[in-house]
Amino acid sequence: MVGEILWAIATIVWITTVTLYIIRAKSMRRIMADLTHPVLGPFAALIPISGILLGGHLFAMWPIVGTILVWAMFTVSIVFGTWFISQLLTVPKGFTAMHGGYLLPTVAAGLISAQSLATIGAHAAAVAAFGVGLLFWLLIGGALIARLVAGPEIPGGLLPSLAILAAPPAVAGNAWWGSSATFAMRVLTTNTSPWSTIAAWLIVGIATVVIGAIALQSIRLWVKNRSAIHVLTTTEG
Repeated sequence: MVGEILWAIATIVWITTVTLYIIRAKSMRRIMADLTHPVLGPFAALIPISGILLGGHLFAMWPIVGTILVWAMFTVSIVFGTWFISQLLTVPKGFTAMHGGYLLPTVAAGLISAQSLATIGAHAAAVAAFGVGLLFWLLIGGALIARLVAGPEIPGGLLPSLAILAAPPAVAGNAWWGSSATFAMRVLTTNTSPWSTIAAWLIVGIATVVIGAIALQSIRLWVKNRSAIHVLTTTEG
């Protein structure tokens, strides 16, 4: 029950966010400007990624709806990811603009797609998406590490995006397992011991606290550094 309520809230937030953005953008020119922006552009991948996750969840209740949503959002993800990579290869931006969000159109999209594709029974496509996610985890992840080592320093407002670096191992394990639960949760729930249930809820609690802390810190850093971020996004655009 609690899980379904959270899914409903997430769905409403997803639809509302996308709708408000389209309304405020007003023109395709503005949308393309955001998509091609070296700092803001990668985060657009969250739109199809969220839909892919939702489709995988809906499959258990409404198989046809879930399947259609997964394939539709997977297609959007492929198109955007391919275009994003082509931009990286043909329009040099240097390391300055790179941040954790660059893992979203490439690594996250591939691994999360694999998870939902496995859920709806498209195992061949799931394995292919899994391979793509792993490949770009090495390529983009390596470039991002090089950027962190070589500098320049990432602006404070973008520091929370580095948390994405910790996600691929868990997401990859989750995708390989072919379940919509988190990897650690899935491992624990294979054991019927009461301690496993307690541990699973403990993991949920810790994850919630960590994510909440990241969100609060992100807001604090954004408020503190919004002028610097504005300058960065303006100059990089």
